[in-house]
Amino acid sequence: MLNKFAAAYLYFRARGYSHDVAEWLIKQSKLEAGPLWDSRAAREDNNVWGMGKVYTRPTTQISAREAEDGSGQNTIARYRTVLDSHRDRVLFDDWHLRNVPGSQKRKVKRFLPDYLEYMRTTAYNTKPTYYQAVTRVQWSADTLRLLVSVAVVGVTATVLYILWKKRFKK
Repeated sequence: MLNKFAAAYLYFRARGYSHDVAEWLIKQSKLEAGPLWDSRAAREDNNVWGMGKVYTRPTTQISAREAEDGSGQNTIARYRTVLDSHRDRVLFDDWHLRNVPGSQKRKVKRFLPDYLEYMRTTAYNTKPTYYQAVTRVQWSADTLRLLVSVAVVGVTATVLYILWKKRFKK
């Protein structure tokens, strides 16, 4: 069984994000929702991205509550599931990249320096030290990547063996 971080990593990979960008996204969520996704927003609202209420883009949010930061202005979005929270994170990128040509959009999702440059153009987090803080979070998908590669090789070898046996059985 995959842990929640590995499952999220694979979700982002399936949505076209490169290994480096998907890994960075998991680190970002751990910074936003705690190292074990144990913040109040993660536990009670299924919000592992620190998303506030959305007004102008497609979203999977079901509601929002006032944030406890004393501002009286900030909100915390609520989702049915953590997966809906991940879906909303992808919708965030898709909405902000909606006017970018397809090949450029793919480049942003594939190369971490391009992704970070794009993120700085959004209002996701405007603190100057935010991106360095995300980079310092400890998490790696290298072991998962190796296991998936071994599984793919194993399945491929099995399928080729079955096809080979069928061909020479005739």
